[in-house]
Amino acid sequence: MEFFVNKNAREGIKLDGTYVMKRYTAHIVIRSTASALQNKMTTLDVIGGVTAAGPKRNDQTDEAIARPKLYRGPNNEMGWPAINMIATIVNGGKHIQMKRGNAKRQAALTKAGGQSDIGTILRPLPGVQFFPFSNLDEKGEVPWVPNVSRTVNPQTGGSNRTVRPEIPSWECELDLQFNDELNPETIAELIRKGGEKSGLGDFRPSAPNKPGMHGTFALKSFTITDIEEVEDVVAVTYTPAAEAKRAALNGRSNGHSETPPRRATTPAPLTEADEVVAAK
Repeated sequence: MEFFVNKNAREGIKLDGTYVMKRYTAHIVIRSTASALQNKMTTLDVIGGVTAAGPKRNDQTDEAIARPKLYRGPNNEMGWPAINMIATIVNGGKHIQMKRGNAKRQAALTKAGGQSDIGTILRPLPGVQFFPFSNLDEKGEVPWVPNVSRTVNPQTGGSNRTVRPEIPSWECELDLQFNDELNPETIAELIRKGGEKSGLGDFRPSAPNKPGMHGTFALKSFTITDIEEVEDVVAVTYTPAAEAKRAALNGRSNGHSETPPRRATTPAPLTEADEVVAAK
């Protein structure tokens, strides 16, 4: 499978040498391969376990504690934030080696520290900030259960009883746009590697503090639904006043050069010291 797109071999080069960029739209289906632990920050996390009404967290059921940690979209439907999904795909670039530009050696698309330009190439459709699950019921939910586990406070070393919602199975449909700096096969591989090696949610394989086995997914389908050409070359124009100043600064008027001739310089006479150096 070829991942690299050679910019010099792109189609769409105009006669004047400018390039017309291609923008692809793809419809993608992903499906969980392991349960996912969601952990949206809640008011309880901010104010130390006490709600505005006053009851302590340990007075609530596990389900009541876990429910606010579910990610929900604008219509209260369950799913994943788009920013989390893109971050997972970008992280998949750590596991793809390829050449780019005039590089002589292959390198990972995403560096070990997370630096990558994939986020400037690939993005959701304009205005989309949330990807709802596609297997939702009429209430906008998928089955989930409270997950209770022991976690360690990294500052104190003490044990905590952590409750998070665990989603055993989920499916999601994504509509993404990307330009032809990377070909469709590369984008599909990024998603596949992101699902396999990075994952989503807590205790995922790429979790910085405690990697785990949750949140992985598989790429089920990748369909290009649209291709459009986008001219990314913008002509620079001048107002009449600015054009007049530009012409004056360049020493031009009415298309004729009025650059003053270079002054002839007469070399200074040699001193006695110069003559000694020249003789050497």
